[in-house]
Amino acid sequence: MNRRRNLSVEDAVKASTLLEEGYSMRYVANLLGRNRSTVSRMVECFNQTGSYNRRPGQGPDNGLRIQEMNAF
Repeated sequence: MNRRRNLSVEDAVKASTLLEEGYSMRYVANLLGRNRSTVSRMVECFNQTGSYNRRPGQGPDNGLRIQEMNAF
């Protein structure tokens, strides 16, 4: 199974700086050793939230809903 690794804040800042300087998404992704889609998601997240941190609500479900459903 493929697991997504988020960019570190340092890598996200590097990517953002390079993209602003006019480098291509492909070049930046190759330089960081990441897939273009990873860099693209980071840019989209930053444009939507103004932050390089993960959006609220992302991550695995803690299972409380399933436990609550089984209680009935």
